[in-house]
Amino acid sequence: MAQRTNRCGMDRVTARWIIAEEDLKDGVFFSAPDNAVDAVVIEETSDGYRVYNTDARAAVDENSITIFSEGSSALTEFVERLRAWNEYLRLRNTNS
Repeated sequence: MAQRTNRCGMDRVTARWIIAEEDLKDGVFFSAPDNAVDAVVIEETSDGYRVYNTDARAAVDENSITIFSEGSSALTEFVERLRAWNEYLRLRNTNS
């Protein structure tokens, strides 16, 4: 698990706005990722924040977990992963 510190000043409102504006799908935003297949997840823990991906069986991809001490870096990572995932899906569907 990687641990990162602050990279920018993103907040939850900004992250939600980006997700809506860019129509990003498959994100689990501070809620239980129950049965979330192939998703990007952000959650708050007692130690800070975790961002990770789930696989095709809705299991946590242990290699994808990154822990953050504060929220703005976690939100930035979450949005970046969500953008990358959505771009992958777009390209996969274009080439199908």
